[in-house]
Amino acid sequence: MHAIFISYRREDAEGQAGRLFDDLVTQFGEDSVFMDVSGIEPGRDFRRAIDEQVASCGVLLAVIGKSWFDAKDESGRSRLDDPMDFVRLETASALKRDIPVIPVLVRGASMPRPEQLPPDLAELAYRNAVELTHARWDSDVQVLIKALRPHVELQQKEVDTAKTETEAGVRPLGEPGVAGTAPVADTQSAKKSLRSIVVTSIAVIAVAVGGYIVYEKATEKAKTTRIAEAEKVSGEKATEASVPAKETGSDAKPNAEATPSPPPQSTDSVQAGWRFCHKCNSLFFDGYPSKGVCTAGEAHVAKGYNFVLPHDISSTGQADWRFCRKCNTMFFDGYHTKGVCPARPPGAHEADGYNFVLPRWRGPGQAGWFRCQKCQSLFFNYSGTGVCPVGGGHEKEGVNLVLPHE
Repeated sequence: MHAIFISYRREDAEGQAGRLFDDLVTQFGEDSVFMDVSGIEPGRDFRRAIDEQVASCGVLLAVIGKSWFDAKDESGRSRLDDPMDFVRLETASALKRDIPVIPVLVRGASMPRPEQLPPDLAELAYRNAVELTHARWDSDVQVLIKALRPHVELQQKEVDTAKTETEAGVRPLGEPGVAGTAPVADTQSAKKSLRSIVVTSIAVIAVAVGGYIVYEKATEKAKTTRIAEAEKVSGEKATEASVPAKETGSDAKPNAEATPSPPPQSTDSVQAGWRFCHKCNSLFFDGYPSKGVCTAGEAHVAKGYNFVLPHDISSTGQADWRFCRKCNTMFFDGYHTKGVCPARPPGAHEADGYNFVLPRWRGPGQAGWFRCQKCQSLFFNYSGTGVCPVGGGHEKEGVNLVLPHE
């Protein structure tokens, strides 16, 4: 994962973006900076790689030259009016995820006005910019480096923390370690006060922190609210969450055996009942009588924490995580392909219910959860990588997710 993502338009500022990339690599190291020319392996899907890198970066630099706004395609259409324009997709993706975006003005460019931008880019007009000039390049870059340093240091600290926890044997079970069982730990990812961030990014960080505080308060109320709502619906003593889907009826069933009760109307935007399967390492919903379909054979077997996950909220986390109605696992629904589901007949996952937003890198909970690049399922990455329906073990890709739990 890279802390800094450089977004630019080749015909507008390729030389300046390349020069900036070299300066930032010298300062922070190649692993901290991403630019499409040097950051994507040959043969990889460019669109998918860009989306993943934006989702996992700590800050995006939007390099804007004189023709950034006026650039046109072969037919004479404005590139920014094209929803599939990569520069637009990169910047809009970061703004949507509340990732800090710093406009970097080069070649004497000025900031566009909100009314000149597509709706998904309008927020860019309100971000304080940094100007890089040819005559003062070195000193201008130092101003930018000062603004970027807290982002790089924070992300590196979080990566180091997650790595240390994994190497120490992070366990999905909420109990002391026993030989031959999965490891246990309740990780608390470190939070660092960003006191030295310049005006360029203070407003963005404040919004992100405010959103996360709301999420933490919601998580604290999850347990009591969930149980009360389940009892109200069923009329019985409840200790687990109700169904994951917002809808009811046959279309909301994960399989023909499960006939769940109507879901409670939660006001906390969180859902409990998500568990670690110790057979395949995937995360699955344990709120149905049927335990879904496990790649390792038969149904999932739950162990460890009861995870309480936020959904349908504005957050700095990664959205588009969905419940698969066929196998009960959590999978990433952000790509046009829907991964591989172990349920029969063979095919892709089928999304149902809430849009879950999972915290990235930080916060109370258990780190070490990743997306499998082969099947798109969420799995816990510790000694042994579980069983993937594509074959072999899961292969992690993307950001390190931290799942809150009771």
